[in-house]
Amino acid sequence: MRRRFFVKPEIQIKYLIFTVLLILITGIFTYLIMTHKLMTSSFVENLSLGEVTALKNEITKSFLWILLIILIGFTIQSVFLFHRLVGPIYALERVIEFMKEGKLGGSIKLRRHDQLKELASLIEEMGNKFAFWIEEDKRKIEEIRGRIESLRGKVEDGLINEIIDNLNTLLKNFEIQS
Repeated sequence: MRRRFFVKPEIQIKYLIFTVLLILITGIFTYLIMTHKLMTSSFVENLSLGEVTALKNEITKSFLWILLIILIGFTIQSVFLFHRLVGPIYALERVIEFMKEGKLGGSIKLRRHDQLKELASLIEEMGNKFAFWIEEDKRKIEEIRGRIESLRGKVEDGLINEIIDNLNTLLKNFEIQS
């Protein structure tokens, strides 16, 4: 389980505000259309001005309660939905940062209900494949180093040391995580 609920607050808050605004705008348009249709219907012609005002006030109060309930419900649902999406994005960004540093392999841990599991699996598979190839290259370099060492005494030591230093430099470029 993650320690922070808002791992990328700028994205999560932006989409939460977008969701709230979308609900509010939809609610306002729905209210305006509904009251306009009601007030221009033949039903209202048979009511007094006081009854029309009372009806409009009741419709407004009921509509505001409904809008508030929908707003709260969708806000809570959006927070959880965005958390299940943004959390994995944050985890994938961290893994990619490690890969940029040459730290390959390992696994990406996502929760059961998180989104983007397929992408995480592909990135994990890619990192493990790179790690495998690097391990193969390391093995080959070690084999070459052994062969070069066997040439000591037959070839100038300075040349052998230079080649071995180059091989050691190549080996230090990558780190494999388990």
